[in-house]
Amino acid sequence: MSRTSFQRYQEIEVTTMSAPKRVVFVYTLLVTTLRAAERHLGAGEIAERCEKLVKAKDIVFELLETLDREQGGEIAGNLAALYAFWIGE
Repeated sequence: MSRTSFQRYQEIEVTTMSAPKRVVFVYTLLVTTLRAAERHLGAGEIAERCEKLVKAKDIVFELLETLDREQGGEIAGNLAALYAFWIGE
């Protein structure tokens, strides 16, 4: 699938934003995805709900993998445990 100019712009936007802004962006994406899954659940759209839940799980995996445990100390450890719980590890 060919990426549009807008998709390339979005990719550049995300990769060049500061780390704190990127975390806020990813959390916002996670919440938006979970709300969409909830809407699909209410509408009885099982396949779409599952798709959104898989996307949400992927987002949490990304959050887990990008934790800086050295600089984050105890907070990073607590977040890692929370993320692992969310994804069922």
